[in-house]
Amino acid sequence: DKKRISLGMKQLTPHPWDSIGDKYEKGTKVRGKVVSLTDYGAFIEIEKGIEGLIHISEMSWTQHVKHPSQVVSLGQIVEAVVLNIDKEERKLALGMKQLEPDPWEELAEKYPVGSRHKGIVRNITNFGVFVELEPGVDGLIHISDLSWTKKIRHPGEFVKKGEELEVVVLAVDKEQRRIALGHKQIQEDPWDYFEQKYKVGTLTEGKIERIIEKGVIVELPDGVDGFVPVSQLSFAPVRVISDYFKIGDRLPLRVVEFEKASKKIVLSAVEALRTMDQAAIDAYNAEHPVPNADKVVIDTSRSYFDSSEAADYEGIETKLQPDEHISSALYPSLVTSYTVPPAEPKDEPIIPKTEATAQVQTSESEQPSQSESLNVETTAESQVESGEVSVEFDLELKPETPESEDKEPQQ
Repeated sequence: DKKRISLGMKQLTPHPWDSIGDKYEKGTKVRGKVVSLTDYGAFIEIEKGIEGLIHISEMSWTQHVKHPSQVVSLGQIVEAVVLNIDKEERKLALGMKQLEPDPWEELAEKYPVGSRHKGIVRNITNFGVFVELEPGVDGLIHISDLSWTKKIRHPGEFVKKGEELEVVVLAVDKEQRRIALGHKQIQEDPWDYFEQKYKVGTLTEGKIERIIEKGVIVELPDGVDGFVPVSQLSFAPVRVISDYFKIGDRLPLRVVEFEKASKKIVLSAVEALRTMDQAAIDAYNAEHPVPNADKVVIDTSRSYFDSSEAADYEGIETKLQPDEHISSALYPSLVTSYTVPPAEPKDEPIIPKTEATAQVQTSESEQPSQSESLNVETTAESQVESGEVSVEFDLELKPETPESEDKEPQQ
């Protein structure tokens, strides 16, 4: 049996970490070489045997660093500040941004609540728009703070990336480093004026801007959007709105519901037509030839509007999840529900499934007849047996039984 003795050289000198507390304290400035890059930060060798980590969150006060290579490179000599020393775990936390004053200490004074500024649209999401106020300083305009009068489904309908936008500061959170902005607040809230102009019973005119499943969105003379339920477009039932009404059509309208708090104006073409003579009604029916509309005997003594139809204006309720960089405390509206109009439905064909020796599922664009289904099955079956399957179907092969030849395919 051989006996071996293990020797070590590093033990001849004290371990660098034994005296690290004497050399480096929290807040000490150090210089070192970048020796490694990871997804979460950069390792800096400040002396032989001692490396510290600069986390990506400690590289810049304002820039959202996703990878350390955006700021440093391998072999680069950098300066940093000691943030924390863990002797037991032998971990050293460093920071680069601490070499400069925190700009957020001054941002609250530079961008006080209520102040107006101009910025550049840098990013558009489904819940709002990020506007750059100065290099590295972005603020969020929530979708609900873009316009007083428009029902915006997506911010991309209202602004474009790179566009200059005037904004008002709504809130500043120094701890979370977030600024809430508004665009509609550069103007006074017009709904006090609308409340007087669009009282229930007021006659007006609107231009169709958008057709949705439950009715149409119209633009009124002051640029504010209103909703006309499908039942209020004609005296007769309208099955497919786009068959008789087009974008840009102008409709005579009467206000049937107004809600200032929810910014909602509901209108009716039917109620407006009830106040007009027969010639005007005939002209409307000719322009929008809904079947049987001209045969309806109009009862001028009653209203044709059902207030429950106004609920259709709420559209589809959508719960928005706040982005990981967004503070729900600063932007509370991000975690509340808001409504967007539903998309116009599309008729989808019903595809029957045919089952025999092979079960063939056709694409949505094809709806074969019973005889055609049998032909497809036979072809698919012969191709499977010959090993030459090139059809784009999902095939489910079943063992043949004598009874299967006599059975008709199931629908």
